[in-house]
Amino acid sequence: MRIGAARLAAGLPFLLLACTLAAGCRRPVPPEKRLAREIASGDVATSSAAVGRWQALDPESRLAVVRVLASETTKYPFGLADAPGALRRLLPEVVPMLVELRAEPSMTSSADMALQVLGPDAAAAVPALEAATRGEDAKLRARAAAALVTIAPERAASLVEEHADADPQVSIATGLQLRYVPRAASAVPALADLLGSPRPRVREFAAGALAEIGPRGTDRTIERLVEIEGSDPDPRVRRAASRALRAIAPGRARGAG
Repeated sequence: MRIGAARLAAGLPFLLLACTLAAGCRRPVPPEKRLAREIASGDVATSSAAVGRWQALDPESRLAVVRVLASETTKYPFGLADAPGALRRLLPEVVPMLVELRAEPSMTSSADMALQVLGPDAAAAVPALEAATRGEDAKLRARAAAALVTIAPERAASLVEEHADADPQVSIATGLQLRYVPRAASAVPALADLLGSPRPRVREFAAGALAEIGPRGTDRTIERLVEIEGSDPDPRVRRAASRALRAIAPGRARGAG
């Protein structure tokens, strides 16, 4: 025991020195990060006061806070817990700022995710996102398409029709995202019209998108899918129609029952 106590006593100065050095090496939290955390606070008084301070900042400083919040939306599951809620507290000014941040290559994906979580409240970003679906980077095109249909699901059919042949990943991303969009039913009428397209890939991806929307499909869509499943000359379209029927009206799919 005496030896152990002696060793502890001898090592104590080194332990204290290590703790002091560690404390001295801590980086101070930048003011924009500190303010972003306060805006995202679950305490109403704290978040409201922080929003007021944000609104009083100069444009560059306000943008820096939005940059932090947008970055946090892509750090799932370890990001700032309520970054989406914080972004909503900065509406409507935050939307053009996120569009501006899209021009920074390191921020494009984060800005698109931030716009996506804002959903219909980010309607002002639709033109920029539509243009982005024609950009140079394939992954960013698909990312922009997912954000776009979350904000404006009624644009899904135009995305499918435009990109089905030349850039199928955009059409696929569009359809897959509709699974998670509360207002996805608004995309159904235009997608149903695409089932009559002379282009097989358009029919295929339109049926795929309807499959993701699922039971929110209309009776008119079901009848059209039944027809396509049985008579379309393209096997990929027939498979896509069958999958859509299994999702929308299982009893109408071939082999049902």
